[in-house]
Order: sequence, then structure tokens, then C-alpha cells
Amino acid sequence: MSFSSVRSSSVGRASASSPTYTPTSPLRLTTTTTTSSATPSPTPTTVLSGFLSSVASGLGFTRGSSPSASTRLSTTGTLTPISSDTNIPGRINGLRHSDSSEWSLRSINNSSSAIGDRLSRRRSSSTLRSLGRRCSPVHEIAAPVTRVRGMPQMPVQALQEILKTLSYRELGEMRRVHPHWDELCGQLLNSGYYTLINKADVLLQDCQRRVYSEKELQVAITALTNLQVHVLNPVDMMRAPMDEGVLCFPYGHLLDKAFELVDRIEQVVNGKDDPETAVLPWQRLADLSRRAQSHYRRWVEPEVEKRMSEVTRLQATARLQRIDSFLVETTVTKLERDTEQARNDLSWEIEQLKTQNAQLKKDNRELKQSHSRLEGRVEALERKFKTVARLLQ
Repeated sequence: MSFSSVRSSSVGRASASSPTYTPTSPLRLTTTTTTSSATPSPTPTTVLSGFLSSVASGLGFTRGSSPSASTRLSTTGTLTPISSDTNIPGRINGLRHSDSSEWSLRSINNSSSAIGDRLSRRRSSSTLRSLGRRCSPVHEIAAPVTRVRGMPQMPVQALQEILKTLSYRELGEMRRVHPHWDELCGQLLNSGYYTLINKADVLLQDCQRRVYSEKELQVAITALTNLQVHVLNPVDMMRAPMDEGVLCFPYGHLLDKAFELVDRIEQVVNGKDDPETAVLPWQRLADLSRRAQSHYRRWVEPEVEKRMSEVTRLQATARLQRIDSFLVETTVTKLERDTEQARNDLSWEIEQLKTQNAQLKKDNRELKQSHSRLEGRVEALERKFKTVARLLQ
């Protein structure tokens, strides 16, 4: 099908100008137009011809075609490419085709349908992927939320954050709400006790290291030593049940006062308070510690000892089971080692017997050869004796 048969809708305007196309490259067309006094305005056919020329140059009409293929696009009208400045409405709103050019569009439909389909599929798939990356929500698998027993709407993490805002004395009172509350509050009380011990030890070590150059830290060292001796040591008997999970530290008021004293000592160590005028009331805290010690020994220790005995019994049973399993394992290992040793010894003896058997076979063959030689000599001597005897007769 030839593109030279495209008819122009305005014959009068076409007669006023005679375009000539000079092929410069397979993809571009150079137009040299001799115009008359009246300059023709672009028509729909002109726009369509520009579109056809751009499509023909961009598609596969130049591969495997003759060099004169570009001259087949010549027409009687003025071609206006789609990218020209005079075709701005066509670039924005799209091209509108006239009736006389419908057959030319059908002629290029078959050749460009495959390429257009592939391009449209690529563009649609890339658009969908980009939209999916920008708009699709990320669905993450949420971890199961543990609820507070007795409070189905309350997560455990939320209750823990709320309990952290309370004082240790209030935590000791909140233990009576529910067994689960007792467990959570007990964990916070134990954590506070261990934090207090660690903080006091760190401060004491820091003061002892700096006291040689800073003599005013002697007051802080004295207060920290009294805290260790008269406050923490009396209640240190609870450490073993706490470590075993049998008991939580029940004296929250003592922890509150102890942290207040440690904070005051820390201010003195950091130079925020005057050591000479600082008030470090460790005596009242020592009285609270002694009262806590007497209360523990009278009311708490019997039950703790009972539970500790059960724990100890269970631990002893587990230890015995481990010892039994260790003994059985050791015995089995020893038997396997002895069996392997006996197998190795037996194999060595068998090898020795095989070697001895081979030597005996060799000796037997040599003895047989010696016996056959001796028999031959005996027979030769017998014949000689018989010959001598016949001669003597």
C-alpha cells in the first residue's frame, strides 16, 4: 500500500505550494517548500500527514526498506509534525482524523499494533507497580498481645508502664489487687532493690577512687558505708529467696527512703550540695531496716523456709537425676571404651596369629624340602650298600 495516494482535502491550497522532500537520514525528513504570496494555514490533513511521517520514521518502515521509502510520504499538502509549535492543540488534546485519512490509519494499524500493545502493557505494568509501591499498605503480622489476668482489655505492657509511675510503697499496696498484679509489682520491687544495691556500690567505688584528691567526699563515704552496714545488710537475708523466685522485696517504703538518701549522696558527690551542710539521715533508715528485719524473721521467714525447702528438694531431686544420668553416661562411656580396647586387642592378636601361621607354613615347606633331600640321600646310600654287598659275595 503506497502512502503517495493520500488525498488532500483542500486542493486549492495544495496548488499554491509544491513541497519537495529530500531524504537526509532514515529517521528524519527535510522539507523544502516553494510558497506563493499566500501562506497556507495548517489543516486536519496537514496534521495527519505530520503524524504519519513521524510514525513512519519512528516505526519499522526504515528497517529492510529501500532508501526511497521516505519519498513515499510526499503529499500535496503541507506537513505539520506533531512536535511543531503550530500543533500545540494537537499535542494537548490529541489528533482528530478526517474521513479521507481513515484508510491510511488502517494501513499502519497492522504494522504498529504489536509494538503499541507491548508498549501499552509495559507502561500499564510499570504504572501499576509504581502505584502499588506508593499506595499499597504494608501488612505486618502483629505480635500477640498479652492481657492482664482479670482485665481482658488491659495489655500487660500498658499496666507495667502505669505501675512504673508509682512509688515503691504504693507498689507494695497494689500487690493486694490481683495475683497477676502481685507478680508485676513484685518484679518492680525486686528490680528496685537490685538497682539500689548497684547504685550504692558504684557511688562508693567512685568516692573511694576520688577521695585522695577530694577530701570533702569523706562525708559521702561515711554515709554510703552506714547505708551498706546498717540498712542493706540487715535485709540481705532476703536475697536468696528473691533469687530463687520464692519472695519479692516487700518493704517498698524502705526502698523509697533509701533512694532519697542515695540521691542526696549523689548530689554531694557531683558537687551540687555542700558536704558540710548536707543532711544525710541514715539513722532513721537504719531503724526502718531493723523493723523490716524483725518483721521478716517473725512472719515471713517460716513460710519462706518452707517454700525454700520445697525448692531445695526439687533442686536436689533434679541434681540427683543429673548425677544419675551423669553416672549412667559415664558408665556407658567407660564400657564403650573398654569394649573398643578389647576389640583392638583381639584384632592385634588375630594379626599376630596370622603372621605366626604364615611363618609356620613357610617353616613347614622348608622342612618338607629338607626331608625329601634326606630321603634321596638315604636311598642313594642304600643302593651303594647293596652294590658293595653283592661285590663281597
